[in-house]
Amino acid sequence: MARKYIADSLILGSTIIPEVHGRLYKYGEGGQKIAACAIGSIFMAEKIGQNWMDEWYSLFPHEVTWSSWMMNCSFPSCPLCERAGFLRYLVVHLFEDHKLSRVEIAAKIFPIEVKLWEEYEAKLKEKENKEKIKTDVLEHVSRN
Repeated sequence: MARKYIADSLILGSTIIPEVHGRLYKYGEGGQKIAACAIGSIFMAEKIGQNWMDEWYSLFPHEVTWSSWMMNCSFPSCPLCERAGFLRYLVVHLFEDHKLSRVEIAAKIFPIEVKLWEEYEAKLKEKENKEKIKTDVLEHVSRN
């Protein structure tokens, strides 16, 4: 699986549309999107639509590895104030609470994402190894 980074999508989104705080999108008179928040910028860069949760996790599967209820890990922390949460929540937090630009946010979250990808790939490898061991044991048992 090729790594895809939220930080890269955030930078791309910042080149597509101006930013707006306090809402996902700002609409013009004709109903077109004329500005977007940090998450809205990512949605636009990746052409994420109505089914955003499914689309988000298919693009950024590494984000869920930090879910304490799924993988028994802690959440990543804000690099400015230590507030913790899913990476997408940190993007919103950095944009709305710390008023960072989308490019500044990308720079702050990229090192976190590298770590998330490393952990995600390690978890996948661990799962594959367990499945291989299970298959090998079952084959051995069925032969005997």
